[in-house]
This record gives sequence, structure tokens and C-alpha cells, in this order.
Amino acid sequence: MALDVYGDDKTRPHLAPTREDFDGQHWDFVKGSDGYWKLTNWYSRSLSLATDAKGSEIHLEDPKTVSPSAAHWILERIRPITESGFDATKSLLEHHSLCPFARLSLLDDAGYVPALNINPSFTATVRVGRCHPLVEQEESRKAESIALDAAESARLIHTEAYVQAKSNAYRAGTKIPTLVEFEGSTTGAEAEKHDESGDRSTN
Repeated sequence: MALDVYGDDKTRPHLAPTREDFDGQHWDFVKGSDGYWKLTNWYSRSLSLATDAKGSEIHLEDPKTVSPSAAHWILERIRPITESGFDATKSLLEHHSLCPFARLSLLDDAGYVPALNINPSFTATVRVGRCHPLVEQEESRKAESIALDAAESARLIHTEAYVQAKSNAYRAGTKIPTLVEFEGSTTGAEAEKHDESGDRSTN
């Protein structure tokens, strides 16, 4: 189980089944100069985990409106964290916290990039057989792309020919054809050329 907040109420924490893709289950721990910790999560963003006046219930509140002591926490070590991937994640976040390309608006008061603003992306090379669905999908995508490119190329050639026909008509002082008229004359010319070719082959 993990400490989470409700999707429709960012101020109400509760325990829920662990989900890595739920921002409400990702928490930042910031240690203050007085030794106490402030807890915030990625979903509630600027709201801090705090207690009510009696200390019997917890919720998330704007740190500017809540008593400082209500949002200060003491953390005690229970055991080392040994879960798989924790050290790699920690190292990655520490590395990116000093990113030299981060915008000023992403930096905290200490000049670091908070974990909330770190969203690294990864690329990988995967080798699969030719019959793998991914390969078939990629080949299908390439074939579709080639067909689209061929259609676009044909359209551009046709459009350029029409523009040239309008330019020729203007220079000759004749009526500038519409696209429909141009296509009709082109079809007729191609048919005539085909007939002449057939006659020559017959002779």
C-alpha cells in the first residue's frame, strides 16, 4: 500500500494500492534548517502534509495558511531501503537536479531542480525477429508512408503542371483555364497521344 490522495480532492490523504503512474503516491521530503521535514506530493504540488489543531487527523494544506508546527514532521529510520531500482532512481534524480539546461522557473530556492520537475525520457535498441508483430507493424507503417509520399508527389506534379498551363495561357493572351478545364484537356491530350501511338504500332 502507498500514501495517496484522492483524485477529486488533493487535500485528503489515504492508503491505496501502489501504482507507479499515480502522481499522488510520489512524495518529496524537504528538510528544513530546524531539522524538521516538509512533505509534499506530485499531484497536490504546493500543498503540504499537515495535521489539524488536535493532531488527530492529517490533510494537505497551503503552507502559507497552516501553522508551521502542523506541517513539520520528524522522520525516523526503520530499515535500509533495499527495493530494486531505488538506488538507480535516487542517483538519476540527483544527477538531473543539477541539470545545466533547466529553465529558471524550474529551480527551487536552493538552485536545484525538484524531483517534481524531473521527467527524463529514455531510448533503447531492441532486436526482434522479422516475424515479430512490431516488425510487421513498422513495415506496414513504412509502406503506408511510401504510398502517401507517392500520392503527394503526384499531386504536386499535377499542380505544378496546372500552374504552368495558366502561365502559358496568360502569356499567350488566351483564356486562363480552370483546374477542371485543365484536367479535361490533359486527359484528352493523353488519350490522343495513346491513339497515335497505337496507330504507329499497327502500321
